[in-house]
Amino acid sequence: MPQLDYYLSETGFKPVGKRFRMDEIGEEEIEQNVACIIETPKGSCVGDREFGTDQDWIDKPFAIQQMMIQTDLIQAIPKYERRVELTGLDFSETTEEDHAAGHHKMRVKWNLLFTGPYPRMPGERV
Repeated sequence: MPQLDYYLSETGFKPVGKRFRMDEIGEEEIEQNVACIIETPKGSCVGDREFGTDQDWIDKPFAIQQMMIQTDLIQAIPKYERRVELTGLDFSETTEEDHAAGHHKMRVKWNLLFTGPYPRMPGERV
C-alpha cells in the first residue's frame, strides 16, 4: 500500500524521506501527485485557487489539527487525483524533543485504483 510520511511543523507539512523527479510515470507519478496536493497550500496555485490543502491547522491544538487535516485531505485527494482511494491517515508523536516543540508525524495511506490515464467523467469535454 503506497504511503507518504510528513512532519507537522509550525510552517506546514514537511516531507520525511522520498523526493521526486519530474519524469516519474505510473505509480511514482501518482505518488508525486498526491504529495503535491498535500504540500501545496490552498490559494497558492494561480490557475486553481482551490487546489491543495488548507493550512489553517497551524498553531492549533493537536486534536484539532488532526480533525482539520483529515477533513481537508478526504476532500482534496479524491478531487485532484482520481486514481487513488484514501485508506488511512495516521497521526503520531515522535521523540520527546519533537513533542516539546509541538511536532507530530502524519502518514497518508491509499490504494491505487488504476495507473493509466484519467478516465473521463460523465459529461466531461475533451
